[in-house]
Amino acid sequence: MKLRFDLDAIDLVSVDLFDTLLLRDHRCERRRFLLMAHKAAAALNDAGFRVSAQAIHQSRLDAQRLAYRALETERPQGDVPVARIYQLQTAILDLPAAAAEVLKSEEIGFEASSLRPNRRLLRRLDELRARGKRVIAISDIYLPREDLCELLDRLAPGHPIEAVYCSAELNLTKRSSELFGAVLKLEQAPAGRVLHLGDDRRADLEMARRAGLQSRWLPRRHMKLLRKLDRAVHFLSGGGQLGLGAA
Repeated sequence: MKLRFDLDAIDLVSVDLFDTLLLRDHRCERRRFLLMAHKAAAALNDAGFRVSAQAIHQSRLDAQRLAYRALETERPQGDVPVARIYQLQTAILDLPAAAAEVLKSEEIGFEASSLRPNRRLLRRLDELRARGKRVIAISDIYLPREDLCELLDRLAPGHPIEAVYCSAELNLTKRSSELFGAVLKLEQAPAGRVLHLGDDRRADLEMARRAGLQSRWLPRRHMKLLRKLDRAVHFLSGGGQLGLGAA
């Protein structure tokens, strides 16, 4: 992987996780949630909770929508932790709080089975760490840091990531640029000496630069197109309203 920058001008490299270091496949978000729901329904049934996959799927969509709608009012620059989504979801399904652990376990398991490591980027990051550069990950995601570390360790054992920061725990996002500022303070790193890498043009390129970081955009244009196509197919096959799903 060719990344052009002045090695002497950086001390720290930060990298986005999903679709940059850990690569998702072509499936749209709604299809992924539906597949998770089928696995969760089987696991919940084994645990003594009878609920259909369709009910789990719809409750996840509703819980996520409610959580982010509340966030827009209360703290628009923040993010929703997945624990809050599970809390809403189990309430919608009239399940006990213990069911949230089943939902979480199935989601992490599904993510582990559907992600693959970006080995070319990992090799480049290994080289940078060998040259004395600190390597960290910054992610806009509702999952907590411990789950992100678990996924990294399972999918890319021996990876060079020395610390993981996420919007769900710091309650700030890259898309507002404020997550970058918080991480810089925690790392005690000057913005101009940090290089950020990611696939999202706004969050990883424009907002990183707004925060004063150097940044490089690593787009997956073909995958975005494939997800849009999958989203349309999912809708036409009865998967839900086309305008509400994420690509």
